[in-house]
Amino acid sequence: MIKILSLNSSQAQELSQLAVEVFCKTFLPNNKAEAVHDYADKYLNTDILANTLSDPNYFTFGVFNEQVLIGYIQFFVNREESFGGSLLELKRFYLHQEHHGKGVAQEMMAFCFLKSKDLGFKKFWLGVWEKNDRAQNFYKKLGFKKVGTHMFNMGGEIQTDDILLKDLEL
Repeated sequence: MIKILSLNSSQAQELSQLAVEVFCKTFLPNNKAEAVHDYADKYLNTDILANTLSDPNYFTFGVFNEQVLIGYIQFFVNREESFGGSLLELKRFYLHQEHHGKGVAQEMMAFCFLKSKDLGFKKFWLGVWEKNDRAQNFYKKLGFKKVGTHMFNMGGEIQTDDILLKDLEL
């Protein structure tokens, strides 16, 4: 049974372990190993995640199968960047690969729709790597619309992310 629960800074190490594993498995096949590991070391380490878990602009949720953390969702109220009039960014949406294709990602996204409304937002946006076809297709099936692009620096390699917007009132 899947449960989605708010995480706190005491869970930063567990979250970091999952975040690094899923990030590396997602991006290593199509990127330079040094760039992937550099990004993971800088942005998915325990200290950085502990800071985001205690930052009031971040909302981080763990996805648990029984007692095991298998994924996570992170919203960020991004005051520097908005798309479609929304400051709410779905910053991270990751699920361990062994749970792909089992309906868990759909449950996670349904949670995102409800949580964004609970936070007072009628839409939210996300960045997804232009070469991540699986994620691109998933988001488009759920009604996300491309509204722009931005650059993403992964370990010194500049990549393009498509910006997708979900209007929850459509």
